Amino acid sequence: MRTIECVDCSAEVKKTRTQKRCIPCQAVFDLSRRIVQRKTYHVEHLEKRCAQSKSSNAAHRERRSLGSHHYFIFKSKGPKHRTYRNMPFFDEWNPDKGGSFEAGANWLIEHLGKIPKGGSLGIIHHDLGVIPGNICWSDPRKQASNRMFRVLGEQRATIAELKRYVVELEKTAWLPLFAF
Repeated sequence: MRTIECVDCSAEVKKTRTQKRCIPCQAVFDLSRRIVQRKTYHVEHLEKRCAQSKSSNAAHRERRSLGSHHYFIFKSKGPKHRTYRNMPFFDEWNPDKGGSFEAGANWLIEHLGKIPKGGSLGIIHHDLGVIPGNICWSDPRKQASNRMFRVLGEQRATIAELKRYVVELEKTAWLPLFAF
């Protein structure tokens, strides 16, 4: 039987047909070749994928905006979107209740027009939620202003809750001694 020297590690191995490497070196070589082929493919197709993604996003901005708000209300766990939690969402636009974002996007285009450049979906009164008539296209400045009013509204709600709590405590016998 004829032996050859591995081109990678110089070990002596039995030659079979076109073999140039020992089995472990051949496995590493095959794996690295597959990785290079995949990377080459992805690099070659990156521009095409980016162009497809941009055109898809541009064509469905209204739908994507509604989908984002749905996510903020029902699925987001982060503190950034805490003010959206448990906000009402129109059932006909809610896929969880048999509606569709597409129906909502069609309503937005029909009643509010296409989303303006740099704009996003704004909610007028957060206690009413994402429903027809309570949403509009907003620019970043208007959204910052709305954020301030939302914080004020949250504080008013907290004050009202504390007042109810104080009234409840006043009903007990010991609180009137420490009247405010």
